[in-house]
Amino acid sequence: MTELLALVMFELVAAAWLRVVPTVVVTVRRLHLGASGLALPGVVLIRDGAGEHVLRHELAHQDQYRRYGVTGTALRIGGHYVLELARALRATKEVPSFYSLWARHPLEVEANRAMCRCGPLARHVAVNTTCHRRR
Repeated sequence: MTELLALVMFELVAAAWLRVVPTVVVTVRRLHLGASGLALPGVVLIRDGAGEHVLRHELAHQDQYRRYGVTGTALRIGGHYVLELARALRATKEVPSFYSLWARHPLEVEANRAMCRCGPLARHVAVNTTCHRRR
């Protein structure tokens, strides 16, 4: 019961945070697996040289965090992969690639559509900093 209460409290705090505090955008030299951007709740990491379309894509994921909550977004992502994997195994007896599952995910499809939109980005962005760690 305490775990459930802790999860509810986390969601309430995260929901308030995501609605009140603007998203922080950080420019980095590189991301894992050659990604151009990564959205975490309240933070967007953008690779140096990535275009505005990547920022729009990642900001769409921020909107999803606001809409579904952090836990709700995680459940939607995980649920999609489990269901699609089960469907593929039942239909073809083969394990589909992660990329094929990811590319068809409804949240990813929505974010891909956002890449083509026009309009101001200022309401989303709080800070544009550069983070370069030395080796």
